[in-house]
Amino acid sequence: MFPVYELTTTNFNYAWSMLTRYCAKHGVSTPTEYGNKANTVASIITLHGNAINQIEKKELHPQYPTREIHLEEYIKQFKKDYDWKKQGFKYTYISRLSDYRGIDQLQAMKEKLKNPNIGSRRIMAITWIPHVDLYDAEPPCLQIIQLIPINNKKLHLNMIWRSRDCYNSFQSNIIAVVDMLNEYVIDDKTISSITDYTMMMHIYDYDVERALSINVIPEVF
Repeated sequence: MFPVYELTTTNFNYAWSMLTRYCAKHGVSTPTEYGNKANTVASIITLHGNAINQIEKKELHPQYPTREIHLEEYIKQFKKDYDWKKQGFKYTYISRLSDYRGIDQLQAMKEKLKNPNIGSRRIMAITWIPHVDLYDAEPPCLQIIQLIPINNKKLHLNMIWRSRDCYNSFQSNIIAVVDMLNEYVIDDKTISSITDYTMMMHIYDYDVERALSINVIPEVF
Protein backbone atom coordinates (compact mmCIF):
# COMPACT_ATOMS: atom_id res chain seq x y z
CA MET A 1 0.00 0.00 0.00
CA PHE A 2 1.30 3.43 -0.95
CA PRO A 3 1.98 5.54 2.18
CA VAL A 4 -0.10 8.68 2.75
CA TYR A 5 0.96 11.21 5.38
CA GLU A 6 -1.64 13.56 6.86
CA LEU A 7 -0.98 16.37 9.31
CA THR A 8 -2.86 19.40 10.60
CA THR A 9 -0.80 21.94 12.51
CA THR A 10 -0.35 25.60 13.47
CA ASN A 11 3.43 25.41 13.08
CA PHE A 12 4.93 25.65 9.59
CA ASN A 13 8.37 24.47 10.69
CA TYR A 14 6.91 21.54 12.59
CA ALA A 15 5.06 20.50 9.43
CA TRP A 16 8.24 20.48 7.34
CA SER A 17 10.29 18.60 9.93
CA MET A 18 7.62 15.94 10.51
CA LEU A 19 6.81 15.48 6.82
CA THR A 20 10.46 15.31 5.80
CA ARG A 21 11.38 12.73 8.40
CA TYR A 22 8.31 10.62 7.56
CA CYS A 23 9.06 10.74 3.85
CA ALA A 24 12.69 9.78 4.41
CA LYS A 25 11.83 6.91 6.77
CA HIS A 26 8.62 5.48 5.30
CA GLY A 27 8.66 6.54 1.65
CA VAL A 28 8.52 3.91 -1.07
CA SER A 29 11.72 3.76 -3.10
CA THR A 30 10.74 4.81 -6.62
CA PRO A 31 12.86 5.35 -9.75
CA THR A 32 13.04 8.85 -11.23
CA GLU A 33 13.57 10.22 -14.72
CA TYR A 34 16.99 11.45 -13.57
CA GLY A 35 18.50 7.99 -13.09
CA ASN A 36 18.41 7.95 -9.28
CA LYS A 37 15.75 6.93 -6.78
CA ALA A 38 13.57 8.77 -4.29
CA ASN A 39 11.64 7.90 -1.16
CA THR A 40 8.06 8.81 -2.04
CA VAL A 41 4.75 9.29 -0.21
CA ALA A 42 1.50 11.12 -0.83
CA SER A 43 0.84 13.96 1.61
CA ILE A 44 -2.02 16.11 2.85
CA ILE A 45 -0.77 18.96 5.03
CA THR A 46 -3.20 21.47 6.53
CA LEU A 47 -1.78 24.67 7.99
CA HIS A 48 -3.70 27.24 10.01
CA GLY A 49 -3.33 29.74 12.83
CA ASN A 50 0.23 30.90 13.42
CA ALA A 51 1.51 28.73 10.56
CA ILE A 52 0.02 31.29 8.15
CA ASN A 53 1.87 34.09 9.95
CA GLN A 54 5.11 32.13 9.64
CA ILE A 55 4.55 31.65 5.92
CA GLU A 56 3.79 35.32 5.29
CA LYS A 57 6.86 36.31 7.34
CA LYS A 58 8.93 33.83 5.29
CA GLU A 59 10.16 31.95 8.33
CA LEU A 60 12.17 28.82 7.53
CA HIS A 61 13.17 25.86 9.67
CA PRO A 62 16.79 26.35 10.90
CA GLN A 63 17.87 23.22 8.99
CA TYR A 64 15.99 23.98 5.78
CA PRO A 65 18.74 23.51 3.16
CA THR A 66 17.83 26.24 0.67
CA ARG A 67 18.00 29.26 2.92
CA GLU A 68 16.87 32.89 2.63
CA ILE A 69 19.01 33.92 -0.36
CA HIS A 70 17.68 31.05 -2.47
CA LEU A 71 14.15 31.77 -1.27
CA GLU A 72 14.41 35.41 -2.38
CA GLU A 73 15.50 34.32 -5.85
CA TYR A 74 12.74 31.71 -6.02
CA ILE A 75 10.06 34.25 -5.05
CA LYS A 76 11.20 36.47 -7.94
CA GLN A 77 10.09 33.73 -10.35
CA PHE A 78 6.51 34.31 -9.13
CA LYS A 79 6.53 37.99 -10.14
CA LYS A 80 4.85 39.10 -13.36
CA ASP A 81 7.83 41.27 -14.32
CA TYR A 82 10.30 38.38 -14.03
CA ASP A 83 12.10 37.91 -17.36
CA TRP A 84 11.93 34.12 -17.40
CA LYS A 85 12.81 33.83 -21.09
CA LYS A 86 16.01 35.80 -20.55
CA GLN A 87 16.89 33.44 -17.70
CA GLY A 88 16.56 30.47 -20.05
CA PHE A 89 13.38 28.97 -18.56
CA LYS A 90 10.83 27.31 -20.84
CA TYR A 91 8.15 28.64 -18.50
CA THR A 92 7.59 29.60 -14.88
CA TYR A 93 4.56 29.09 -12.66
CA ILE A 94 3.71 32.78 -12.95
CA SER A 95 3.84 32.57 -16.76
CA ARG A 96 1.44 29.62 -16.75
CA LEU A 97 -0.89 31.22 -14.22
CA SER A 98 -0.95 34.74 -15.66
CA ASP A 99 -0.80 33.84 -19.34
CA TYR A 100 -2.37 30.44 -19.86
CA ARG A 101 -2.93 30.48 -23.61
CA GLY A 102 -3.76 34.17 -23.37
CA ILE A 103 -5.78 34.00 -20.14
CA ASP A 104 -4.65 35.74 -16.95
CA GLN A 105 -6.00 33.22 -14.46
CA LEU A 106 -4.80 35.26 -11.47
CA GLN A 107 -6.79 38.28 -12.61
CA ALA A 108 -9.83 36.06 -13.17
CA MET A 109 -9.52 34.71 -9.62
CA LYS A 110 -9.29 38.26 -8.32
CA GLU A 111 -12.48 39.22 -10.15
CA LYS A 112 -14.35 36.19 -8.80
CA LEU A 113 -13.31 37.04 -5.26
CA LYS A 114 -15.19 40.32 -5.53
CA ASN A 115 -18.42 38.32 -5.46
CA PRO A 116 -17.71 35.05 -3.62
CA ASN A 117 -21.36 33.97 -3.81
CA ILE A 118 -21.01 33.44 -7.54
CA GLY A 119 -18.75 30.64 -8.66
CA SER A 120 -17.07 30.36 -5.28
CA ARG A 121 -16.03 26.79 -6.12
CA ARG A 122 -14.40 28.01 -9.30
CA ILE A 123 -11.82 30.46 -7.95
CA MET A 124 -8.92 28.44 -9.23
CA ALA A 125 -6.08 28.26 -11.73
CA ILE A 126 -4.18 25.43 -13.40
CA THR A 127 -0.73 25.00 -14.94
CA TRP A 128 -0.84 21.69 -16.85
CA ILE A 129 -0.94 21.83 -20.67
CA PRO A 130 -1.34 18.17 -21.77
CA HIS A 131 0.02 18.38 -25.29
CA VAL A 132 3.15 20.09 -23.94
CA ASP A 133 3.76 18.68 -20.49
CA LEU A 134 3.12 14.99 -21.15
CA TYR A 135 6.18 15.00 -23.40
CA ASP A 136 8.40 17.59 -21.73
CA ALA A 137 11.42 16.69 -19.60
CA GLU A 138 10.52 19.29 -16.96
CA PRO A 139 6.73 19.54 -16.55
CA PRO A 140 5.30 21.73 -13.77
CA CYS A 141 5.03 20.30 -10.27
CA LEU A 142 2.30 22.69 -9.17
CA GLN A 143 -0.98 21.74 -10.83
CA ILE A 144 -3.88 23.61 -9.23
CA ILE A 145 -4.45 26.46 -6.80
CA GLN A 146 -7.91 27.20 -5.46
CA LEU A 147 -9.21 29.85 -3.08
CA ILE A 148 -12.37 29.14 -1.10
CA PRO A 149 -14.15 32.05 0.62
CA ILE A 150 -14.96 31.15 4.23
CA ASN A 151 -16.59 34.49 5.02
CA ASN A 152 -16.24 38.10 3.89
CA LYS A 153 -12.66 38.32 5.14
CA LYS A 154 -11.12 34.86 5.26
CA LEU A 155 -10.04 32.41 2.57
CA HIS A 156 -8.93 28.79 2.50
CA LEU A 157 -6.20 27.93 0.00
CA ASN A 158 -5.95 24.52 -1.67
CA MET A 159 -2.82 23.56 -3.60
CA ILE A 160 -2.37 20.36 -5.59
CA TRP A 161 1.09 19.25 -6.68
CA ARG A 162 1.97 16.46 -9.11
CA SER A 163 5.37 15.89 -7.52
CA ARG A 164 7.86 17.85 -5.43
CA ASP A 165 11.07 17.66 -3.46
CA CYS A 166 10.10 17.67 0.21
CA TYR A 167 13.58 18.24 1.60
CA ASN A 168 14.61 21.14 -0.64
CA SER A 169 11.36 22.73 -1.82
CA PHE A 170 8.36 22.28 0.49
CA GLN A 171 8.71 25.48 2.50
CA SER A 172 9.85 27.73 -0.34
CA ASN A 173 7.05 26.44 -2.61
CA ILE A 174 4.34 27.40 -0.15
CA ILE A 175 5.88 30.75 0.78
CA ALA A 176 6.22 31.78 -2.88
CA VAL A 177 2.65 30.81 -3.83
CA VAL A 178 1.15 32.64 -0.86
CA ASP A 179 3.29 35.70 -1.56
CA MET A 180 2.12 35.68 -5.19
CA LEU A 181 -1.56 35.37 -4.26
CA ASN A 182 -1.31 38.17 -1.71
CA GLU A 183 0.23 40.44 -4.33
CA TYR A 184 -1.91 39.67 -7.39
CA VAL A 185 -5.17 38.11 -6.26
CA ILE A 186 -6.18 38.93 -2.69
CA ASP A 187 -7.19 42.48 -1.80
CA ASP A 188 -9.23 42.95 1.36
CA LYS A 189 -9.20 39.30 2.45
CA THR A 190 -6.65 37.04 4.11
CA ILE A 191 -5.64 33.41 3.81
CA SER A 192 -6.54 31.81 7.13
CA SER A 193 -5.81 28.16 6.29
CA ILE A 194 -4.05 26.07 3.66
CA THR A 195 -4.36 22.45 2.59
CA ASP A 196 -1.40 21.28 0.56
CA TYR A 197 -1.91 18.04 -1.42
CA THR A 198 1.03 16.32 -3.05
CA MET A 199 0.54 13.16 -5.09
CA MET A 200 4.22 12.20 -5.05
CA MET A 201 6.11 13.94 -2.24
CA HIS A 202 9.68 12.69 -2.38
CA ILE A 203 13.19 12.90 -1.03
CA TYR A 204 16.02 11.97 -3.37
CA ASP A 205 18.22 9.12 -2.20
CA TYR A 206 21.25 11.39 -1.75
CA ASP A 207 19.29 13.58 0.71
CA VAL A 208 17.75 10.81 2.85
CA GLU A 209 20.49 10.67 5.50
CA ARG A 210 20.40 14.44 6.03
CA ALA A 211 16.61 14.42 6.11
CA LEU A 212 16.62 11.84 8.90
CA SER A 213 18.88 14.10 10.98
CA ILE A 214 16.43 17.02 10.97
CA ASN A 215 15.36 18.18 14.41
CA VAL A 216 11.60 18.11 14.87
CA ILE A 217 10.47 21.58 15.91
CA PRO A 218 7.98 21.44 18.81
CA GLU A 219 4.46 21.93 17.50
CA VAL A 220 3.38 24.22 20.34
CA PHE A 221 5.08 27.60 20.55
